[in-house]
Amino acid sequence: MTIALSSNIYPRQCLREIIAAFADFCSVNIGDEQNKNYSIEILPISSTFNDELTSEFLNYLLAVSIEHHLAGDSN
Repeated sequence: MTIALSSNIYPRQCLREIIAAFADFCSVNIGDEQNKNYSIEILPISSTFNDELTSEFLNYLLAVSIEHHLAGDSN
């Protein structure tokens, strides 16, 4: 599954944190950034990774990104 993300909303450092947390279930390829956007490709490595876990991955990414922005991190 390929998903487009805004680097303004979803900093790459937040994405790296989520990728590590889901390493037992999927791998993620990160595309090059263009115009403050980049894409990710989520590749299941576990038979238990499904659409529900994809939603959990994205929800967790959103939560970590919000925390990042609330903390005032500039990276």
